[in-house]
Amino acid sequence: MAKSAVFLPYGALRIIPGGIPLLGSFVAIKSAGADGVEVHLAACRNTSRRVINRQVLEYLRRAEALGLQMHLHQAWTLRDNPTHWHNWLLHYLRQLPREGMGLSDQLPYPLISMGMPCVLYAEHYANPQALTAQHWFQTRSSFGLNGRYRVSYAAFAAFAQRLRLPVVFDTQHVLEWRAGVRGVEWLPDRPAHLLAELLAAWRELGPLVREIHLSDCVPGGDHTIDRNVFVGEGRLPLREFCGEIKRDWEGVVVPEVGPRHLIPWSRQLPKLVKRTREYFA
Repeated sequence: MAKSAVFLPYGALRIIPGGIPLLGSFVAIKSAGADGVEVHLAACRNTSRRVINRQVLEYLRRAEALGLQMHLHQAWTLRDNPTHWHNWLLHYLRQLPREGMGLSDQLPYPLISMGMPCVLYAEHYANPQALTAQHWFQTRSSFGLNGRYRVSYAAFAAFAQRLRLPVVFDTQHVLEWRAGVRGVEWLPDRPAHLLAELLAAWRELGPLVREIHLSDCVPGGDHTIDRNVFVGEGRLPLREFCGEIKRDWEGVVVPEVGPRHLIPWSRQLPKLVKRTREYFA
């Protein structure tokens, strides 16, 4: 039976030297029993490539000192999703890429070129610069000025299959994307239907998936508080989905939950790692 590694997400406010951890801390993540950490680049001051490179090297030193593996995740912009209040806060604190900041200015290419995976949003599949083995494409597109997805799920899936792109399968975002909706409040609260949708997407993309973002939610609920709820406490049929795929898949699993579950002093981190391992045991 395949065995998967569990990484926890990390984020910080860089308003003081070293940053204020918002999503776990490296020590807390290690103590929780995780195998690695996925550093969201919104944990950097997104002011220049040089600043981002320096900060990511600092994170790498912390991870290596604790024996943790490390991946990266591209930061979103305020324009991508201005519907959550916390995105406005991060934007004004200069934690999100400013408008007009190109992909090459947002990513620490020295580390990526050395083999560190970095999760990108799906629309970058059209960027030849992004088509490398280290760039893994999430099943979620950013939004354009018209509030619609920049690319459709169908277009991405066809391209990914043709070029064998490395994929990051997000169990919440892929449902929103396939349905063409922006927010879990528009998803149907019908577990059988949602399981069928997840498995249909997996049949198309499963052989390409390197990483799973295990995200739960409450379909038909609130736009903000009912997304990325604690794994197993929402309404997505995740246990059934994982039971279908785990025998033939191995890779990295990142349980993506709301910040309140990831604060460094939270007792939820060990529980989150344990539950994720149970789903893929």
